[in-house]
Amino acid sequence: MSTNNNASQTLFRFVSLRNPQLTETKEKNLGFIHRPKGVTGIFDTAVTGMSSRSSKLGEMVKAARNFSNAGFETEKKIEEGPFGTLLTIGRKLSKKEILDSAELILVKNYYKNLIDANKELTAAGTKIFVQLWDNYIYQIVTQGDFYVKEAISHILMAIHVGFAQSLDLADPEIVKINGAKPLEKAFDSKIVLPKYLFSDDSGTAGVVSSRMSGDVSNSALSSKAIQRLESEAKSSLVANKALHRKEALEKLNKELEKLQGKYHKSREQAYQETYVKYQEANREALDVYAIKLAEVKTKITEETPEEEKILLYDDLKRYEVKPFEFSYQNEINLGELLEKLSPESFSLFMALFAEFDEAKAFEDSYKERIRIISYNTLTIGSQTIVLDDEIQTFSDALHIVENNISTSMQAALEHTPLSQQQYVNIGGASVPVVNTTARTPMAYSFFAHSTLGLTGSGGFVNFSFEVEDVSWSVTNARITATTDTAGSFEENYSNIPVIDNKIILPVSLINKFRTSVAFKIEIIFDNGSIAYADLGQQYIKGDVSLTGMLTLKRGMAENPQEPETVIIQKRKNFGIKRLGVADYLKVVQSVHAYVPGGSFQY
Repeated sequence: MSTNNNASQTLFRFVSLRNPQLTETKEKNLGFIHRPKGVTGIFDTAVTGMSSRSSKLGEMVKAARNFSNAGFETEKKIEEGPFGTLLTIGRKLSKKEILDSAELILVKNYYKNLIDANKELTAAGTKIFVQLWDNYIYQIVTQGDFYVKEAISHILMAIHVGFAQSLDLADPEIVKINGAKPLEKAFDSKIVLPKYLFSDDSGTAGVVSSRMSGDVSNSALSSKAIQRLESEAKSSLVANKALHRKEALEKLNKELEKLQGKYHKSREQAYQETYVKYQEANREALDVYAIKLAEVKTKITEETPEEEKILLYDDLKRYEVKPFEFSYQNEINLGELLEKLSPESFSLFMALFAEFDEAKAFEDSYKERIRIISYNTLTIGSQTIVLDDEIQTFSDALHIVENNISTSMQAALEHTPLSQQQYVNIGGASVPVVNTTARTPMAYSFFAHSTLGLTGSGGFVNFSFEVEDVSWSVTNARITATTDTAGSFEENYSNIPVIDNKIILPVSLINKFRTSVAFKIEIIFDNGSIAYADLGQQYIKGDVSLTGMLTLKRGMAENPQEPETVIIQKRKNFGIKRLGVADYLKVVQSVHAYVPGGSFQY
């Protein structure tokens, strides 16, 4: 028998074609489901700032041990939960079944409720995606329950169809990327895992020239550097907390003064209106009483006996009119304050003038609404909170607020470090002594503070980092953040000088979060270099301190003579392998003969 591979001798001939796709795709490619920008969770936090000896998988496995998958324990729990309808629609998509118009409208409206007018995720929308992606990644990392993982993927598929409908599907670019029927491509979309968590570290040792703008990621911080960063951050934090409280108190003071003015104006107006009504209602009786009073006075002389005077006035009582009475609401009224004060000011007012468990009230505020019981009493959760009896008027409150402003200002001054310049006398001339603290260039300190409060967002972030010398002054620093109260936004700070080989950014994210912050920063230096860091999602209750190294992208202007060697460690057998250009849209053909009992996949 001939050993030549003659296709005519085979019983069956199958040809399978593979059409690979790059994992890095545009957002408008509806064939892929990406985690939305700004949506980061517990696993991002776990791998951010990890040591060079750690692996991403190892850090995520550690984080998974403390992760709560409440509501996603079983497939049945998901079916009975708030995502049950989306799960049903997602299952139809996975089976290639056609969605009816009602289902398409449902997912479209669901996604519409997650975004604002600019089509950016709202705080509530971000929270939902964080929950879904954290649980999805948890199942991948732990390999815990295949059916739960599949259920979450089906939910994401359903939401993705809603996202697709939010786009202009007639846009030429979308049509060019997705074909004539873009929505149909969204029906068969594939989930792309976050590259930041699952990508391989690529490459081996190499040379990165400063002139050629390479990325430089330094080694882990030494314990001495971490202690220095944390110590300096804490010392400045005390002053910043005092200043933050002072500014909050000043805001409260201003709002109370405004309410006081309105109260007195409205009270005076109500008094005048009530008095006019009283006079109109009793005009005749008041006139009669005035006449009779005049008659009594004419009858009384110096010689009139006291007994006769008493009789005259007793007779006058028959004509007396009920005296004018006026009552008005209390100056300090919790219902009015809750409505008129800003959320942050109301929270601070309650902290100043009532005694209660602030931490418990802070937790309850996520689950329960504040209920006003009376002018001086409210409830939140299981707590009943009553104002101090000493606070009856705006003047009482303003006096105490002003005292607290003075106290906070004094505390800020006492804890603000002052730079001192020392001089030595050399040959009769005073020469300044340069005392430069040892620094670790690009080492950063992130310190976030969240104020426990009934309402509003009361917190801020301190961010600073160390540099080599004064040539590293900052042209612009851009912070990109997503928080639980303010959604996604940017803050920019320009022209920041180097002081003692250190850059200290102005206090940022003021009153823009309660417990959750996703934080990214990009810094452009005057010397042309760029540094950046992605701290992922941080959950803040009280104070959170992080240290690490910025990733530096050197510019052409910065020391063009000296190349820098950067060692990048490669972790094998984990992550996603990117397809090269040569592999993109590559067609692979194979010929198979019939195998009894075998199966074929196309």
